[in-house]
Parts: sequence; C-alpha cells; structure tokens
Amino acid sequence: MANTTLKWRDRWYSLIRRSYRKKIRIFAAILLLFCFLSRSGRSTNSSVFRQKGHPRVVVGIPTEWLQMRELVQASKNTWIKQLSYDIFYFVGRPTLENTTYTKESNMIMLPYDDGEYPPVNKTFAMWNYFYTKQIMNYDFFVAVDSDTYVNVPLLKKVIKRLTCRDCYVGYPSSGGKSKSRLGLQAPYCIGMGYVISRCALLQFGPHINTCRTSTVTRHSDTEIARCIYTYAHNLSCTSAHISWKMARTSVNEKNEKVGLKFNKRQQVYIEFPQAPPTELFQAAMVHPLKQPHYFYNFHQQVILGLRPILSPILAKGSCVANPVLQKEIHPQSQYIPECPSSSTNASLDVKSIKTFVLTLPDRKKRVNELINVFHKHDIRVDRFNAAAFSVSLTPTNLTAEQYHLRLTMTQFFHMARMANLQQVLVLEDDAIPHLQLRSHLQSLLSESRCGAYMLNTNGAGILMLGATIWQDGWQLLNRLGVNETGSCRNICSKTLGSFAVLYHKTTFPTILAWLNTTTNEPYDSVFPHLSRLGYPVRLAVPNLVIRDVTHPSPIDRPYNDTVHYNLTKRASIHQWKLTDYMFS
Repeated sequence: MANTTLKWRDRWYSLIRRSYRKKIRIFAAILLLFCFLSRSGRSTNSSVFRQKGHPRVVVGIPTEWLQMRELVQASKNTWIKQLSYDIFYFVGRPTLENTTYTKESNMIMLPYDDGEYPPVNKTFAMWNYFYTKQIMNYDFFVAVDSDTYVNVPLLKKVIKRLTCRDCYVGYPSSGGKSKSRLGLQAPYCIGMGYVISRCALLQFGPHINTCRTSTVTRHSDTEIARCIYTYAHNLSCTSAHISWKMARTSVNEKNEKVGLKFNKRQQVYIEFPQAPPTELFQAAMVHPLKQPHYFYNFHQQVILGLRPILSPILAKGSCVANPVLQKEIHPQSQYIPECPSSSTNASLDVKSIKTFVLTLPDRKKRVNELINVFHKHDIRVDRFNAAAFSVSLTPTNLTAEQYHLRLTMTQFFHMARMANLQQVLVLEDDAIPHLQLRSHLQSLLSESRCGAYMLNTNGAGILMLGATIWQDGWQLLNRLGVNETGSCRNICSKTLGSFAVLYHKTTFPTILAWLNTTTNEPYDSVFPHLSRLGYPVRLAVPNLVIRDVTHPSPIDRPYNDTVHYNLTKRASIHQWKLTDYMFS
C-alpha cells in the first residue's frame, strides 16, 4: 500500500514539474516573439518588457561560502545597502542533488564544488536559474563578482538609459592574443560584472546546458559570452555611457608603482589604492577589491565625495579636493586641478546652526562677552565645558594647553555624534566676529565651492571661518603658485587655528579616529589630515572671525616676544583688516 502511494505521489510531482516547464516554455516563447517583433520593427510596445521608467532588475552574485563572510559581507555593509533591486547569492554545495533556494538569505545553493575556479558551472547554473525561475519577473539581469564594487546610483543611470532589446553590457574585451584559443568571435564582457536583458536571456537560455557541456576553456566569462554569441544572433559585449573600470595600477607604502598580480588560483589581485584615481569614482562597477577593508574605505570615499591627495603615479586625468596641499606634498609633480563642487538645493539659515564655545572655569567673563557679541548676529552660543585633565599625563612634545584641547575636542565630538548634529560651529572664547558675520556667512554657505558641501546630508568637510597664517605660511602659498579666487581658499599645512570652525557631521568619526590614534600632534594638525583624506577643508576669505591676540591663548604656551600679543602687528601678518571686526 505504501509503495503504491509513493508511486502515485512521484507521478503527481512529475506531472506538476512537466506542467510547470511547459508553461515556462510557452511563456518564454511568447516573450521571445515580442522580442523578435520589436527587433524587426513590427512592435514598439515597451510596456511588454518593463513598467514605464521603472525597469525590473535583479542582481546575482556567484560566490563562495568563505566570501559570504568576507567580501560579500563587506558588500552588504556598503553598496548593497543602497540597492533597491532584488539580489541572489549563488554558492556551491556538491552534496546536493538539485538547486536549492533559501528564502531568508536569498541564497541559491548549487550542486557544484564551492571552490571551483574559474566558476564555470556556477555561472551557467546562475543563468539557468534566472532563465527557468525568474524570466517572467525581471527586465534586466545583472551578474556581479564578489570582489566588484558597484556604484549603485551610476548603475541605475546605466540601466535607465538602456534602449537595447538584446543587451549584453559590461567591460568589453577582445581576448587579445588568446582570442582564437578562447574560441571568441566577438568581444566578451569580463566577469567583474555585466548586464543582460530578458530578450537576450530568452534566446540563449534554452541552450545553457548545451553550452555548459561544450566548453572549450576554463574561463566562465568567455564561455557564457560564446553561448550568448552563438544563440543570441551574434550578440557581443558592449560598453555603456558610464564605464566599468579595472584598478590595474596601485602604489605601495614606498609610493612605488605596483600592477596586477595573480594568486595560486590564477585570480587577479592588486592592493587597491587608498587614494584612488578619479576615473574609479566615475565608474558604475570597479574591480578588483580583494579585501573587506577596501570596500569600506572606497565606499566612504564614494558616498561622501572624498577626493584624496594622489600619488603622482595615479594622478593623470584626475582631480583632488585640495590642489594646494597636493602641490605641497608632491611639489615636483604636475598641477592637479580641483574637483568640481557638487551643487545642492538645500539651504541653511545661519541662526539655526548649533554653536558652542569651549569654556574654561577661569574665563567665564570672556565667555559671557562672546555669547553677547554673537547674539547680535542672531547666533545663539551654548557653553561646552572643557575636559578635566592632569598635567602629569601630557605628552612631552605637546604643551599642557594643547593636550587639554585634544581631550576637550574628543569629548565634544562624542557629544556631537550622540546629539546627531548635522553641522556644528565651534568657537574658542577669544573669537572676534566680522561686523557682517551673518550676511557674509549666509552668502558663503550658498556658494557651491565654499559652503554647499556643508549642507548636503551626505556632504563632508570643514569651513574655517578664520585662521592664523604666519610669514612662512604665506611664503609657502606663494611658492606653490596655486591661484585661487573667490570667497574661500584651500588650506595648506600651515593654515592654523581652531578658534572658529564649522564642521559637517561626516567629519566627526574621522576626527575622533585621528584623536585616538595620533596622540603627539596638536589639534590644528587635524585639518591637513582631513584634507589629505579628500575632505574639503576651506578657509573663508576674508576671515569672518579673528582671534583676540592681546592676551595669552587658552591653548598655547605664553610667549615673551613683542609680536604675539601685539594686535596691530599680528593683523599685518595674518592679513586681518581690524576695522571690519567687532572689538566691543
């Protein structure tokens, strides 16, 4: 009785599978007909293939179990968070008899060796899954290597502008001298990532198993390309209006050029540059990133728009956030231009900026005077009590005052992060505002180059409202010869002063990391550090705030010369026009 029941159940399941496959074949044939009619000009009804303006897209990542915990996890924590498309992960499990789907993790387990490289079987199995299980659900299918970074906004632009019915888009390669050995008759998309339209998949999809059993090489990308070319009317790889890029060159710690290498599995490898050339930021996909921290570093640069100081080896055709510091660090290299500033529709009323003055117990009178002066500009100033510290713990190369400021700023930025402040203006109690502070600052913030980066949610940077540049600083700027005009200028290493600085919240974690790891530098050194990392750090011209230098600074050691506390002489050195500032 039990055997009879099992036989009937197996027959029933077999009928269901045959019925499902038949329906898939019928539906695929109908879609293929529409593709043919569209290609021949007999139909132009694009709604058959996508919702108007909203293509349905799915991403597939063929990977390994180990990479699911490393590179793929890094992708999940970075670019995949921005992805609005469906996504599946394809891994191998040779003990399985059939492909298995795990809904909770969107993981497709394939009955193949997980460590297979190149992943020929995985690649064909992934496309077979998309053809047999998902062909009705999507307009475009995107394959992405686990060591590829996807610039999601740019990929969306690529897909939105695709007008081809038979699409096979990525990084085209001809195969070079190996073309004949690889069995190539046309360019193929290298395996870092590529886009295939439903119409193209409908044509080669029925023949995937034939292609898989008739390979001529061990390269997954060339084999899938041969399959597409053979069964999709000689379709070959093309590039999009936004390119895919390979990181083919990097630099080591000695600033020496290093190129692509191959590991024991013949996988391409490179130490992804900490300061990448501009072309990588302009690509929809970037490859290869072989370590998780490469993903995190590059993703932060992408989303914040950071353009770091570059090695001359990588600088050709690139731009940087600070060409002044670039020239100072690499004086023998050619001039690297400043990257264009991004515009914003956001606005900010100066009086809404959260403003704090660092408060010392014995300087309450000065603090009250400052609060009253800034109140005349409709800027409310709150007190932030300086940190308590022990002089005995001060590093020998820092004054007690400098060390105290570092401790205070560490506590301050922890507070600012907890309070989720978008921007914050930090004053020292000797700050003296410009007579037209509010109107000038409002104007400055409306300029894309000088202030727009302070307004964007994903903006990044610092605007110094004032600085003390000494003679050697002006000499350095003159020697560098970088001509800057407008209401702000880029800083150099000798642009000093933390007495009036506007910070964007995206700088808080980086400043805290610097304070925790770089213990022997005065706080002023954080500004060129941020600029080297690619944050815009600019100084208002003319200064909107200057320092009252007629008394010892709360953060500097006392001086015995005749210059430091002479306001007239200091104003001449720092190029302050004293009649423009409020001294009452």
